[in-house]
Amino acid sequence: MNQGKLGPVLDTLRTLKERGIWFEVTNLVVADLHRRLGDDPAHVRMDGEGTRPEQPLHLSRFHPQYKLDHLPPTPVNLLLQAREVARAEGLVYVYLGNLRG
Repeated sequence: MNQGKLGPVLDTLRTLKERGIWFEVTNLVVADLHRRLGDDPAHVRMDGEGTRPEQPLHLSRFHPQYKLDHLPPTPVNLLLQAREVARAEGLVYVYLGNLRG
């Protein structure tokens, strides 16, 4: 399980925004971890104070390797749903990554 905490990430995004520093956010979507959240693509929602509508969000598909080779690859449908949630939240530039074609 990921030991990272969301709070410090959002604090950093707010600081970057306050200082006028350009940044892009990448979210590695791991299906098994999100399945524990009910396969709800809402995990892509970002704190509105940390991002701007024109801030790019990259949603990357997970592929099993190394110590996580027992997990399944992220279903493409989950990425598509996550992109729609992000757009509904007002983000304009939402990109899908680690996909073929």
